[in-house]
Amino acid sequence: MHQTPPAGRTNADFDPTRRFVRVTGRNAHGFVEFEFSIGSDELRVELMLPPDAFAEFCLAQRAERLPTERCDGGSGGHALRQTHTMTRSKTR
Repeated sequence: MHQTPPAGRTNADFDPTRRFVRVTGRNAHGFVEFEFSIGSDELRVELMLPPDAFAEFCLAQRAERLPTERCDGGSGGHALRQTHTMTRSKTR
């Protein structure tokens, strides 16, 4: 089955050998929060790892580091883009 890429994109834009990582923050436990994508940075998964494991992950994946997105609209502030994550509530 042949799929047509979105307007302005071609199948040549997708390269399954490329890996991308964008750090989005660090949580209270010191874990690196980041987005990981393969082939194109348009579809991402959110992950978190301890710093040493994150460094190993990036090396193993040969990931390209993308710039950290800012939520300040480019005004020079230092706020990271807030990511939305699902949390599981504990029931007793």
